[in-house]
Amino acid sequence: MADGCGGGFCSCCEHCGSLSFSQDWFQAFGVVICSQCKRDEPLISKANALSRYCLTAKDLQDLGFVTKDNPQKKGWSAMKLYLRSQVEQRA
Repeated sequence: MADGCGGGFCSCCEHCGSLSFSQDWFQAFGVVICSQCKRDEPLISKANALSRYCLTAKDLQDLGFVTKDNPQKKGWSAMKLYLRSQVEQRA
């Protein structure tokens, strides 16, 4: 984590220290990360998280997520995408 923001809440990127950060990711995942660094943080779909890490839906229920239109079929439900590092911690 970048150090240089002082004590308490830091509104700078946890990875590079940039003063700008993605509000969307902060609201969804509770992480302070800039738009550039979030490209290096992989997301994982709910289905893949459940099968790859042998988790249950209950294991994921209190993790943050973002939704994205399903690329397979437009009529299907939106995908829930979780921050892979948070899913790995839960596993």
